[in-house]
Amino acid sequence: MDRLRATTFLVALALAASPAGAAGGVFEVDTSASTLSVHTQKAGVLSAISHNHRFTPDQWKGAAQLDPARPDALQVRIVVEAGSLHDHEERLGAESRVRVDEEAAGPKVLDVKHYPEIRFEAGPGATVRPGPDRQLEGVLHGSLTLHGATRPIDVPFQARPDGAAYRASGSVRFKQTTFGMTPYTAAMGTIGVDDEVLIQFDLVLRPAAGSGPPASFSRAPER
Repeated sequence: MDRLRATTFLVALALAASPAGAAGGVFEVDTSASTLSVHTQKAGVLSAISHNHRFTPDQWKGAAQLDPARPDALQVRIVVEAGSLHDHEERLGAESRVRVDEEAAGPKVLDVKHYPEIRFEAGPGATVRPGPDRQLEGVLHGSLTLHGATRPIDVPFQARPDGAAYRASGSVRFKQTTFGMTPYTAAMGTIGVDDEVLIQFDLVLRPAAGSGPPASFSRAPER
């Protein structure tokens, strides 16, 4: 009995000494508390009379698998319904916003009719530097599937525990033409959209319901 009490006391002491906050496991993106935005800049000699654009999705989801003891084994998946991306540039009127959304969804850009999903996937192999208070900073080495093309992409990020959840943020740039898209132009090229796209994210990752991990993650294409 004394040995049992001693063992129970040691287990309780170990649990009490363990750091509070987020643990490892499978996490899902709480899209209601997260932001994901796609930014494009105006281009052309008459760009002064046009606008930049900021698209956000209405329908998207994400998941991550994280073991704090092995941060390089981090896996992430984000899936966006391409047709749910809408421009929220404040200076655009309602009619202009509709035209921009239609152009972005059309065959030269997202071509949502043939490619309804945008996917980012990163398997094990992230470059991660642990920081103070169990914060993480590093680069995800993954792949982006867009407009029917899959290309490798590196995504810098920072993450920190937030109670039982994690909060991850970062940004990445790429060119539309890398994925076979044609940046919008009008008026003989004097007005248009720059080839480069900026994606910014601020994600709240909460422990997933259930015990099983999401379906297996894909590795990025060989570089």
